[in-house]
Amino acid sequence: MVTVLETKTQHRIRETEDKYRQRIINGLFYDSWNDEATLFTGLFNYSKGKSSEDIGGLLEDCYGRSRIEGLLSEQNTLSFNKTYGGRPPIDYKFSWDKEIGLYVGTWKGKDAFEGHSVCKLDNNLIQADVDFILEYFKSFVPVRVEEKSKAVLDYMVEEGHLYVSRDSISGKEMLSLSEKGKRLAEEAEETITPEEKRFIKRVVDKTIREVDDEDEIPF
Repeated sequence: MVTVLETKTQHRIRETEDKYRQRIINGLFYDSWNDEATLFTGLFNYSKGKSSEDIGGLLEDCYGRSRIEGLLSEQNTLSFNKTYGGRPPIDYKFSWDKEIGLYVGTWKGKDAFEGHSVCKLDNNLIQADVDFILEYFKSFVPVRVEEKSKAVLDYMVEEGHLYVSRDSISGKEMLSLSEKGKRLAEEAEETITPEEKRFIKRVVDKTIREVDDEDEIPF
């Protein structure tokens, strides 16, 4: 069942410069990680080029305000990077579906993983739009606990927050966390479910045979 999260504020965002043409954007994005659909609304300025229009503006959802920069092309494609303050950008790519009158696409972020999104330009979403989008999101299978756990561990290793090494004397595999890795693990402990915690421990136990008490993951 898809849970719908609303924007923090439902009023229109109006921080823009008059010299640019303006368009509004309304939509939902689906996070298969948590099986949640989140409403978003925004406003962007754009300047028309030979084959595409540069866009730049603001979006707002339940996670706060973000900035977007991208392109709206004559081939009815929309793409932009969405950036919350201090976070890596999230890449959105849409294609126009003439039959349903909506832009349908996907999103992917370095620390936000990936999901799906549907939006509409220049008009509010009507109930029929929302009903269609939620049914569309139900066609995607939520991420399993095993996939979540592996993705989190892979991300931490890739970013240098989690180190896997081998003891030069004993030859045993060792695990240690960077300072940022420890902070991330402590934050995760507040939201991680018991099932996810058990699975991560199984993955770690399978991969790492011995962990120093001082470096133990605080999940």
